[in-house]
Amino acid sequence: MQQAYGTHLPVLRYLLDNFDVRSVLEFGLGRFSTALFLTRGVRLTSVETDEVWLDRFHPKSSMDHRLIFHPDDNVQLVLTGACKDEQYDLALVDGPRTTRWLCVNMLMGRAKIIVIHDTDVDYYEWHRILLPRGFCKLDYKLLVPWTSIVTAEQGVIAKVQSELIYIKTLSQPDDTQYLRGNDVLAV
Repeated sequence: MQQAYGTHLPVLRYLLDNFDVRSVLEFGLGRFSTALFLTRGVRLTSVETDEVWLDRFHPKSSMDHRLIFHPDDNVQLVLTGACKDEQYDLALVDGPRTTRWLCVNMLMGRAKIIVIHDTDVDYYEWHRILLPRGFCKLDYKLLVPWTSIVTAEQGVIAKVQSELIYIKTLSQPDDTQYLRGNDVLAV
């Protein structure tokens, strides 16, 4: 069975291109996502549990990139600790398996747009996400694993549905500006 990485990039690129995203919280540093955020000049906070993986990114950190090492899978504790007073335009949840759902629950009201990777896999206990009144979830199923968006901003959902998903289904994968040939790495 192959594992695919980078399938969340079309969604992230679209959101960065079409909405005013200036601050991002990222659970799980990624070869693709972290690099994308840094090239877009957002104020990025990355939370990582793997110290060796974190060290790969340390030389790339800057004044706009805050790296937080959290020694166990309970990364949601960063939201009540190091980042307790922070609000974000976008949050990416792609960290430890056991607490992804909890991070999503805790980010509602703290991040305008929450992007979640690997939402087609029950292994992450997505059924434990509790959507408050006014929030909705949209699944981007054109690439596997899926990427989902959670937000209370109805305009975000409407625009993603009408532009990103609709345009993508009408075009060939290489015809869309949000998906590039080397984005998805299967291992």
